[in-house]
Amino acid sequence: IIALAILVVVKHDNPPILQVNNVSISQGEYTSILKSQRLFAQRIGGNFNPGIAPYELMQNLAHNELIRQAAPREGLSVTDDEIEVEILRRLVPAAADQPIEGQVRRDYEAALSNYLSTTQLPLDLYKSLVEVDLLRDQLRENLGRDIPLVQAHVELNLITITDVNVTTQIETE
Repeated sequence: IIALAILVVVKHDNPPILQVNNVSISQGEYTSILKSQRLFAQRIGGNFNPGIAPYELMQNLAHNELIRQAAPREGLSVTDDEIEVEILRRLVPAAADQPIEGQVRRDYEAALSNYLSTTQLPLDLYKSLVEVDLLRDQLRENLGRDIPLVQAHVELNLITITDVNVTTQIETE
């Protein structure tokens, strides 16, 4: 008796690591961002905790995707120009209030190239991360409009008395 077994192995080159509603975030995107965080922290002498960072990133990616999905419903949007201005503000703070042309454009492109080289992030992924940061800011601003600056409040003072006799004396007075 000859038995024949066929084993089919399907290998995903970039399997999803996180699903938020109907959107999957790939292992490649997750790994790329995690690596960029580590490289950037090393470059600036920052702190990168490999025991915590992967979990924080997973949570941040889920939050980012929820914000991205809620944006149209909340009337939030970000233009390419706004993304470019935000990148300029982050990478060339001294030029943040200037139009992106001439020397500012050259400084911007050099700083962006240096940042992408350091972090090894693809440009489209970096722009996507900046976009969701801008959407998050808009969402906070929108939610903040609905919250009054002054809330009704109650002041409460508490005195703890363990002696029943003292309690009775206070109640009668």
